[in-house]
Amino acid sequence: MIYSLNKLRFFLALTIFIHHLLYSNDNIIYESLPIFLQNLVENSFGAVTVFFVLSGFVITNQAIKQSSNQAIKQYFLINRLVKLYPLYCLGVLLGFILSDSKNYKDLFLNLFFLQTAIPGTPFNSEVYNLPGWSLCAEFLFYLLFPVIFLLLRKFSGYAVIFFSLLFNFIYCTSFTYLSTQINDINPLIRPFATIAKIFVVNFDVSQQWASYFNPYFKIFDFTTGIGIALIFVKFKKFSFILEGFSNIVIIFMIIYISQTPKLMNNYYGADFIFQVFGLFILISMLSKSKRVIQRNNRSSKAFNLLGASSYAFYILQYELIRLFVLHFSNYGLLVNSLLTLMFILFYTLFALGVYFFFQKPVTARFSFPKR
Repeated sequence: MIYSLNKLRFFLALTIFIHHLLYSNDNIIYESLPIFLQNLVENSFGAVTVFFVLSGFVITNQAIKQSSNQAIKQYFLINRLVKLYPLYCLGVLLGFILSDSKNYKDLFLNLFFLQTAIPGTPFNSEVYNLPGWSLCAEFLFYLLFPVIFLLLRKFSGYAVIFFSLLFNFIYCTSFTYLSTQINDINPLIRPFATIAKIFVVNFDVSQQWASYFNPYFKIFDFTTGIGIALIFVKFKKFSFILEGFSNIVIIFMIIYISQTPKLMNNYYGADFIFQVFGLFILISMLSKSKRVIQRNNRSSKAFNLLGASSYAFYILQYELIRLFVLHFSNYGLLVNSLLTLMFILFYTLFALGVYFFFQKPVTARFSFPKR
């Protein structure tokens, strides 16, 4: 068990939670924060990209370790569905019940991960569980993973990371040319710009954030994690020099994010920024993991539990946050701050309860192969 990754899972889920909870123009807590903290809260949507990089690493690391177990490979997709779909479905149904706009066609698209999968506008339907858009990208990756893994495992992990970053950079850059005629675009960029136009039909160039929700090009985030896994499995650790360099990059990137407002309005660039951020965070955490992997203190156990419940924490948050903001956000700065802290504590306990009494039993009951 790599305990540092459990800490990272929970921290990422908490970061996205805080973004959804505080980021609004009329939130008195958000408005009272220093500018650099406002920027961090506003730009913390990028934690989802770090999640994708982490997911690519975890799935690949498991696949390599279990490569000799044919039964586990055979039931890979079923087990991922068993683990993720029940809570996802619960979140969608909760959002549908609480929504003022009820459309059964949109509900169908949400239930089957199609709300962002059809080329066109960023959301082709009413979204009944906002964090659930990322599951569309996740399951696309799971479907393609056997083929991607067979192709990429032949290459160096460093090469996989390099080309994942390169292709994502080119893809992100191509969005600059969405409002430009294809014949006027540099021939080197033209193929990627053409693909970008195909996948964002009716795209409004003023709404660059739409590119962030495109599940097809999130594959580059996952393959970055695959590259890290290929290196980690081979060498078992990252050097202190690489760890130190990663920590320096992380510090500078946090400073940049804290000093750059409205990354949300430059989503195509933000996707690449957070892909790089996720790369160095994961390298740093894995370097530390070799020193804490055997640790069995209370802190590690607590973070292990929080990490295990992080999916419940992530996928069910949005509608409960909406209810909290609707009923408990108009009492002044001090009272709102206390209520917000109490809500975070309550929701953390709620997510733990959902994990222990729903997610864990359901996963154990329906996963394959049976022990």
